[in-house]
Amino acid sequence: DIAKFLQDHGLPAIHAARFYQQWGEETVAVLKESPWVIAIELPHLPLALSKRLAEKLGKMEGRLQAACLHYLHILRAPRGKDLLAGEIAAQENVSPEQVLTAISNLKEEGTVASRAKNGVELVMLAEIKKDQDSITKQLKALAGESCPLPPHGDR
Repeated sequence: DIAKFLQDHGLPAIHAARFYQQWGEETVAVLKESPWVIAIELPHLPLALSKRLAEKLGKMEGRLQAACLHYLHILRAPRGKDLLAGEIAAQENVSPEQVLTAISNLKEEGTVASRAKNGVELVMLAEIKKDQDSITKQLKALAGESCPLPPHGDR
């Protein structure tokens, strides 16, 4: 029973229906395997739910990667890598270097992407970068097909 599992691990049973909707009959097994899945797949829920469950299950590995993904899901936009690392480090009571390592690991996995803008490395969810690249490509194609403006004197 999902509600009982949640209550036994210090989480509100009110989330049982939402978790069941997300993971079905496998909910308890999914949460036991990786409590951080809450933060990653249901970012509208507080990160504290994943953290509390992970502490109860003794599965704290992956905490910083989950925190990075959680915040990037919430932002849904690029964020300066160093700024993001500082914000998460303050929230998670770790060093920014630890968060930068987590971000690098996520980039290697292909979950997070980056690009440079005005000398700042921006990080974002890989799916966001893919969407932005697609939009940029479409806009460039449209710009190439547009009608040129008339000479200045003809306006």
